[in-house]
Amino acid sequence: MEALRHALQPLMAVPFGFFGHSVGSWMAYEAARQLRSLDSRMAMHLFVSGRCSPNLVSAAPLPPRPRPDHELLAILDRFGGTPAVIMEHPELLAALLPALRADLALADGYSVDPGHHIDCSITALGGADDPSLSGGIQSWKEFTRGKFRTRIFPGGHFYISTAAEALAREFVQDVHATLGMSAPGARSQL
Repeated sequence: MEALRHALQPLMAVPFGFFGHSVGSWMAYEAARQLRSLDSRMAMHLFVSGRCSPNLVSAAPLPPRPRPDHELLAILDRFGGTPAVIMEHPELLAALLPALRADLALADGYSVDPGHHIDCSITALGGADDPSLSGGIQSWKEFTRGKFRTRIFPGGHFYISTAAEALAREFVQDVHATLGMSAPGARSQL
């Protein structure tokens, strides 16, 4: 976390927030929970996407376990979003699978005390057909003392690839609301 703190410090001179998708949601939550600007300001908003809160997955970290390629390929198939060209070329899969293994190891080894609330608002986002949200993104509400809302988009786990423009509008709307500004055409939900 110290290396991340050092790298992000120059960017935290203005109001800042974090976004994370899938396992990145948990990393963004930890960043919002732990990182502060030089003048001790915290994140103003946290956007989590494509992942339920960590308390729904496991109360204690799981020991790392090796995952064979066929298990990783099944996961890629289940979540969709991996272009067919990658799935059809073993050399491209060989480059992708270590990153997926690392993501899963990070998720397996992560646990959080449900009492670790953050003060900033949280917006939880997801795809309507995402199999990873079976526990519900609503569970993120337990992790904030601030405002909370959810937004579901059409699509699966990788809805972000087709909803980029709508997602950007959601970010702008929520950041404006958090800052007490009105965004053009924004609806007040926070």
